[in-house]
Amino acid sequence: MKKTRWATILLIRCQNDLKHLKKVCSDIAKKDPNFKYHVDEDLQTVTIYSDSRSKAYKRGVWFHHKVNLPSGEKIYFEVTRL
Repeated sequence: MKKTRWATILLIRCQNDLKHLKKVCSDIAKKDPNFKYHVDEDLQTVTIYSDSRSKAYKRGVWFHHKVNLPSGEKIYFEVTRL
């Protein structure tokens, strides 16, 4: 039986913010081998993969409240099942 995976999709408006977010995700991935993510330059989104809905939501909330983007905007996110 295949395990259900969840995704936190971070929505970004400008390229400079996306560049900053890539750096943040890269730094986290270096410290946590379970942190998997994908950056889509065309859609300007970052997708973070999780094993549970709860973890996916908590990661989105963390990015929303803790990561300061260069533009000053907040990060908005959605959680979806893959």
